[in-house]
Amino acid sequence: MEELAVEVLAQLPDDRARREVMALVEVARMEPQAWPRRPRSRIRGGDP
Repeated sequence: MEELAVEVLAQLPDDRARREVMALVEVARMEPQAWPRRPRSRIRGGDP
């Protein structure tokens, strides 16, 4: 997971964008209920 985060952050255009994303990540870590959940897949065999 951490490798993916580093890869995604590396693709952002500048430090400001990286700081904004990291602020959102911190909110998600501290208050998971504040982060919108991904809807369940309606396709059989999809992610629960």
